[in-house]
Amino acid sequence: MSYFLRVFLFSFLFIVFAAANASAINKDEKEGLVRININTDKFKSSANLSDFLEIGKLIPLEATKECLIKAINKVKQFRDNIYVFDLEQQNLFWYNSKGKFLGSIGRRGKGPGEYMEIHDFLIDANNELIFILDFRKIHVFSLKGKWIRSANTEFMAEAFRQSENNIFIFYGAGRDSRILITDSNFKTINSFFPYSLAYRLTPRYPLSIYNKDILVQIPTFDTIYTLKDGKPKPLFYLDFNGRNLTEKDFNRLSEADQNKVYDYIMLNCKYANSHEFMPLKNSAIIAITYCKKAYWGICNLKTHQYSFVELRKLNNDIFGTFMYFHPAGITDNEYIFSMPAEVMIKDKTNSFYQKNIEILKEVTELSNPVLLLAKPRI
Repeated sequence: MSYFLRVFLFSFLFIVFAAANASAINKDEKEGLVRININTDKFKSSANLSDFLEIGKLIPLEATKECLIKAINKVKQFRDNIYVFDLEQQNLFWYNSKGKFLGSIGRRGKGPGEYMEIHDFLIDANNELIFILDFRKIHVFSLKGKWIRSANTEFMAEAFRQSENNIFIFYGAGRDSRILITDSNFKTINSFFPYSLAYRLTPRYPLSIYNKDILVQIPTFDTIYTLKDGKPKPLFYLDFNGRNLTEKDFNRLSEADQNKVYDYIMLNCKYANSHEFMPLKNSAIIAITYCKKAYWGICNLKTHQYSFVELRKLNNDIFGTFMYFHPAGITDNEYIFSMPAEVMIKDKTNSFYQKNIEILKEVTELSNPVLLLAKPRI
């Protein structure tokens, strides 16, 4: 066989092979499912926080007798405003971009514009409004806290988001535990994922936003759905190199194990499972349980590069003390973490404190939490 003939055959076979693989990839794209392969064998035994996050802006929140925060559950940043939700105290505080306290949005009570129990809130950027979820009621305020109206819902709910076309997506509570779609008047249009042992949603904020699309995570089977068109469609599947719990596996479990499926996965080293998916524009923080251990990491949703480490082996080399790694808020490109003041100033000799001494110099152990804005490095 001549040299040119061998080159021709090799090139032909390479093109066929590449085309076959390309067609498989395109098929996934046509189905709308992006498979992200995460190899548990490549999880790091130890790592530094600086390998994952680059801490940017710090915002100490002013503390007065009107705004003593116990714990921050959610933060939303809109233009020059920061809104901070304290679930324990049932308060929604309003700050400017530098952390100066400006007021509260609404208050507890039974009168007009008053709420019984806040579960979630959101900012309507198009109409510059604040929506507060009060279990079976929605309260609408201006950005400066002026009450506009309230409306009852047909269901109980724990969390909600708003789509681009003014449709609302709720995560129902109790007997209404499911995803509910409503119109702008909060009348139910459709519902999905009714409560079942297999398709249980994560109790803590199962809804997220990715490129303006609302996502819902089904952690039992590591699938993230988009609700872009008002109906769930699989968008991401986290494939842990064959260590996922499949629906067939689930159906083989005893009723007791199905009732406590997350405990079963945690104790059974055969399976890996994702229980938190927190996306930015191009990346996501993902929390995983595998073989009796908790892992934390970041995955680039464009390149599929990732890095994971056992949570207790993550060395906080940035400011040398404990950090809770669940973001309180998310912007397009940054995570917002809430740090207790006593943690931030625990070691005033470390380089992080010294670098930010002008910002942190008035922070004491009795101060409100400090907000940290951080970009992923992956």
